[in-house]
Amino acid sequence: MISRYATLERRVPPYEYNCKNWWLSVRLMLHSAPGLDAVLWREVRSLDPRASNQGSRLVGGRNSLLLVDSDDPEALLRSRIAEDIYVLIAHSREIGLSRRGLDDLAMLGRKAPGWDEALRTHARITGGRGRRRTSTYRVISRAQGERAYKRSEAGEAVSAGLAARLGKNWKSVADDAQVEVWLTLIDAEAIIGVRLTTSTQRHREKSAHIPASLRPSVAAALVHLSVPRDDDVFLDPFCGAGTILLERARAGRHQLLIGSDSSEEALLAARENIGERHKPLELHNWNATDIPLEDASVAAIVSNLPFGEQVGTHEENERLYPRFLAEAHRLLPPSGRLVVLSSEYKLLRQGLSQPMWTITGRHQLRVLGKLAVIFAARRN
Repeated sequence: MISRYATLERRVPPYEYNCKNWWLSVRLMLHSAPGLDAVLWREVRSLDPRASNQGSRLVGGRNSLLLVDSDDPEALLRSRIAEDIYVLIAHSREIGLSRRGLDDLAMLGRKAPGWDEALRTHARITGGRGRRRTSTYRVISRAQGERAYKRSEAGEAVSAGLAARLGKNWKSVADDAQVEVWLTLIDAEAIIGVRLTTSTQRHREKSAHIPASLRPSVAAALVHLSVPRDDDVFLDPFCGAGTILLERARAGRHQLLIGSDSSEEALLAARENIGERHKPLELHNWNATDIPLEDASVAAIVSNLPFGEQVGTHEENERLYPRFLAEAHRLLPPSGRLVVLSSEYKLLRQGLSQPMWTITGRHQLRVLGKLAVIFAARRN
């Protein structure tokens, strides 16, 4: 069908045999919010120290993709920063951009060297496809870059290749498939994977939302950068709907979680989202620049600050940020941890460049399409 497939098959194998441990290492693709791949990789290493980083990609400003080789895919399903996880079945960097590229994709789908191992991993994690005589799959495609064929045509080509490989016991369906196959095209690169996660991975544990509410995966990244400890007294002074508090509760033991907000509407949403779980936890209607707690009484402060758009204005933030940082410095002991997110890069950099703080990390990302920054700092 296509003479150069022998070359495609050798490039970037989707899995490799680990002779030392007699385990099979699979290649996974993990999605995160755009710009969080470096923080996601830190979390991956904490979950699977033997994992190997195979590089990252940015797709359309909507997702960062991290490619990882792992002996223990189930461990990575505990990730809170990843929004979706896939087992790769095929990967090529030589897909044609002309109409001939559809032949390349069909051949890639038909050969798909990682398909059998991907199905075994999928079965272990999801419970398998049951005892139905016919199994179903669907191909979902997305594309970045210019080519002579449509994204939908690329998906149809991969689906046709899979159909030729799988035979009569498999059926392609439009929705509600037992196995979802995702095709990602980035210029001449094609990455094809079987999805291991569901929509609950991205939209988890939240029923109430408010304007500027944070994505759980971004909240998880903030919490991870705070290096949680079992004895933490943890404060989010702009807690909103409680997303960061929920992620800190899921990150491990703590002494006390405290959330505060000046908006009663936000606190109602937080109470609904958190419910009666994750105690000890307190929610208060406090002003973030005047927290009624003792000096040096909080181990870590993590928060999504007002961007000055949906909540507040830039002029208000010019007054708010210095006062908040002064209050955070009072509440934290020496070496206390601060992690904050905002689109107000200059205001944060200026405030955290003062002698009372040491910046320990900086990560740019996109939040609802807007460029933002996470600053991690230590109180001096």
